[in-house]
Amino acid sequence: MKFSIKIAAVMILLMALPLIAVTICHQNTTVNHSSDFGRSNNELIAQTEADFMDNMFDRVITDVKVYAADDRIKQYAELGAGGYSPELKKTEEYDLVVDYMNKICRSDNIIRMELVNSKNEVVAGSDGAKSGSDNTLYDDNSDDNNGISSMFMFGDGNGTPAFTVKRNVYSQQNKKVGTLYAVYSVDSIKSAVESVHTGNYTKLVIIDSAHRVIESPFAAVREYTWYDEYTQIGSVVSAACTDNGKGVSESVDYTFDNHPKTVCTSYVSNSGWAVMGITDLYELSEEDNTLLIVCIVMGCISLGLIIFLTIVFTKPIGVIDDYLDKKLKGDTYCQLPEETGDEFGLIGHKFNKIFDELSSSELRYRTIAEMSDSVVFEINFKTNQVHVSSNFNQKFSFRPKDESLRESFLYKWHIHKDDKLKYSSDIEALFNKNNDRWQGEYRFKNIHGNFSWVLIKAKKLRDRMDKSYRIVGVISDIDREKESELHLIRKASFDALTQLYNRETFLKKLQEQMELSAKKNTLDAVLFVDLDDFKHFNDEYGHSCGDEVLKFTADTIKELTFERGFGGRFGGDEFIMCLTGMKLIGDTGKIAQEMIDILGKGFISESTGSEVCIHCSIGIAFFRENGNDTEEVIASADAAMYKIKKHGKSNFAYAAADEHTDGTKVIGKPIDSNRRYEGEDLLDNPILSADKYEFKLSEEKDLPKLPKRFK
Repeated sequence: MKFSIKIAAVMILLMALPLIAVTICHQNTTVNHSSDFGRSNNELIAQTEADFMDNMFDRVITDVKVYAADDRIKQYAELGAGGYSPELKKTEEYDLVVDYMNKICRSDNIIRMELVNSKNEVVAGSDGAKSGSDNTLYDDNSDDNNGISSMFMFGDGNGTPAFTVKRNVYSQQNKKVGTLYAVYSVDSIKSAVESVHTGNYTKLVIIDSAHRVIESPFAAVREYTWYDEYTQIGSVVSAACTDNGKGVSESVDYTFDNHPKTVCTSYVSNSGWAVMGITDLYELSEEDNTLLIVCIVMGCISLGLIIFLTIVFTKPIGVIDDYLDKKLKGDTYCQLPEETGDEFGLIGHKFNKIFDELSSSELRYRTIAEMSDSVVFEINFKTNQVHVSSNFNQKFSFRPKDESLRESFLYKWHIHKDDKLKYSSDIEALFNKNNDRWQGEYRFKNIHGNFSWVLIKAKKLRDRMDKSYRIVGVISDIDREKESELHLIRKASFDALTQLYNRETFLKKLQEQMELSAKKNTLDAVLFVDLDDFKHFNDEYGHSCGDEVLKFTADTIKELTFERGFGGRFGGDEFIMCLTGMKLIGDTGKIAQEMIDILGKGFISESTGSEVCIHCSIGIAFFRENGNDTEEVIASADAAMYKIKKHGKSNFAYAAADEHTDGTKVIGKPIDSNRRYEGEDLLDNPILSADKYEFKLSEEKDLPKLPKRFK
């Protein structure tokens, strides 16, 4: 809260307390006086209104009685007493009665008149009445209330609030021949209610014999339970239409909508209806507010004086506040006045000196950041924004939508897929409360659209409460150094010609895979590949063609081992492959056959311009089945490969698990090569046992001859 507001609040409090005390005392006196006055006035109004309505009902009862005694009504009622007939409408008496009823409706508050016979049929009526239809105006309550019914909505749609007055029609012989109904609009009651001055704090509600209510503006008749307020005082409403012999009931106080109120009822004896008066004591007390108005005027004057004094005495504080706002927005030229001759001038001088030194330090920092080749960035936790030095756009293609943290390079940068996991982990660790430093090497897309290596270093800054408020870091381009490092690693690990693992690296990778396979119990295999008659390419077509053959073989191995193993060059024309995670025993044989087929189709030699077809012999050995270390497995695969060399070449064979009784070695393929590997011990797997192999010796059937090298 501002200091000026605090001063103003204290001054207002000191000046307002006396006014509040006077107002409260006056209010209590006014409320007590208003409550007594409200109750007595409410009872008087209710009684007065009940008297008006009593007179009004006497008049309408007398009027309808006169209408029912008219000779035209009597004569026609005698005709329709036996039952309605369409022939009645053709009589002269019918025309006289209808004309008589229409004249009455035009001269009084009567909406409609209907003459009903003893069969409850309408035999005649004013405009709108349907002769021959059943009477719908009958009301049980009217028999006990001088023929006056309860209120209802008359007509189609929303209708009109109305009530009926009925009188029996008697013949000349004093025999009942029908009943005359007159439908009166509630407007006749409305005029009576509005003739009583109630003020803005009292309202009158009409309650009929069925406990339905109507109130100003007299537009709708509703059950009293439709109103929450009347439901709350339901016992008063229910007892209102009961003659208690006292005229006006005792006042009942209640509270509704946080307003204290009082209610009383007055019974209208000739109709079974009642008038309910409700006075809002709170609104009544509000009218007697002379002293309150004086207090309010004095309060306004005092408030104006307090505001003026507060502005005068706290103006220097506002000047300092504006000065600090401008400084925070970057206005380095803003200064506080120093020549005021009071303490404010001394404060201004010290503030100016402090901010001048801060501006100088910030200028030095920004100058160093702009002159550096590295990108400098800041993460502000208070504003949740990230700022980078201008050279960021000169190095990288990323452009943020705004300066928010979520849209910054930290989350939206184009990072190499192989570095995403490490980068995400490092970012998460940086924002961890206990981690204050970040250093890592990653590949990001540069301004040219290529991925380049960068080194990111950052440090988290904390305030005196040990709460992180900022991270400052640098992004350095290390692409050239990293490429040199990777080049040395590739040179030491890969064969220069084929870019496959060299012998030493392959053996190291194979040892790691064997350890992993033993833990996970997976089906892995080694394929030893030897090119058939490779010397022929060098001797007859030159070493350039031989190099092309080796490269094509290496590319084929890379393709076949992609995402399911790795390959290497063992030396000369010998290659080796490691296949991992096989599902079927025969999958390795399928891959070996695919290798043979691809090399057999050959390629077009750039050095000779001819199509080159390559043939190879492949030996297959499984981890644990054919050896428990790299040397044993490779030796088993090499031995299987040499079996093919001795029996026609250009084929593959599994390393033998056993010998047959005739001493021959297995060189064929498993019978059930589609058997799924379920992780069982291969040494006990009958599918790979020697006696389960379908084998063919070279003397039984000649293996395919080697095709021509060039076409």
